[in-house]
Amino acid sequence: MKPCSITDWIANNPTNGSFTSQETSDIECIFGWLETSFPSAFYPTSNTISFGPLAYRYYTGSSAFLVVWKTTSLKIVYLGPLSAYCVMELGTVDSWKMLVCNANAGITPGFWTGSNVQFFVSSDGTKITSAGSSIIKNGNAYSFVLGPNSFTNVGSCGSINLTINISGDDIPIKDNAFAFNTKEGTTIEGNFSSGDSSSGTYSVNLYLSSCGGYAQGSGSWSATSADSYSSTESDRQPNHHEIVTDDMVFVIEKP
Repeated sequence: MKPCSITDWIANNPTNGSFTSQETSDIECIFGWLETSFPSAFYPTSNTISFGPLAYRYYTGSSAFLVVWKTTSLKIVYLGPLSAYCVMELGTVDSWKMLVCNANAGITPGFWTGSNVQFFVSSDGTKITSAGSSIIKNGNAYSFVLGPNSFTNVGSCGSINLTINISGDDIPIKDNAFAFNTKEGTTIEGNFSSGDSSSGTYSVNLYLSSCGGYAQGSGSWSATSADSYSSTESDRQPNHHEIVTDDMVFVIEKP
């Protein structure tokens, strides 16, 4: 038997059905944790591809695969330069999820809201997500909404109130904290002090072409979990203006 033969390894680990929705959620949690915890081994960030008994992420920068294969258990496998491109078993999903996915079990899932933020936590408390989110604007679901926050000296617009609606990739929650940057120049950090309370900071350095200037500033936010939420567009101001990008909508209003 060739120790590096993927074919031989698969032959010794026959498939056992497809993933359940819970298993898929656990796999996403573990892949996300490994990716965040070992950025030199898994970069750039990648999305999961799955079909049948197989789920994997391929990292073009490090030429590595993270794989889950459903056999008698859900085996996690690494294949890349650290293993000389041989199959390296890292354990099982059941063992890993006890270590990295249940740490956030106390975080209340669903809609969270504060004076200048809104966000949606997944059912397992491991990420902020637009999947299943109740934050719906113009038919689109969003994971995080920052604002409205006030900015001054923004080009020809002068003083504005700015709201940033964020969708796109999930935002992982690790050790009851999260942080992310957008390509448009916004940084948001937060932590959960309890299952129902969260707070953090934001920094904005955003060029608004319609104003011909930058919205720049930073501040803090706090939020608590809420039982339900129904978004509405009825509170728009007369000077409401939206800028749409791939994963974000910027809402500008004159105060």
